[in-house]
Amino acid sequence: MASWRDYFQLMKVRIAGLLLLVALAGYVATSGTAIDAGRLGWLVVAGFLASTGSSVVNSYLDRDIDPL
Repeated sequence: MASWRDYFQLMKVRIAGLLLLVALAGYVATSGTAIDAGRLGWLVVAGFLASTGSSVVNSYLDRDIDPL
């Protein structure tokens, strides 16, 4: 039975955090002083789900070559 740590490792949360940092920097740089909290929240949620989801799909597709 897989534990939550296994899922956490598949999601590669540290890489997702770096991608979110870049996305936040881009948002702040382009919006200036008019930062909308709602849009920023959606950016964080969507960015996190997209980056962790793609990491999981990548791990699944490469499962046959990872042991090599």
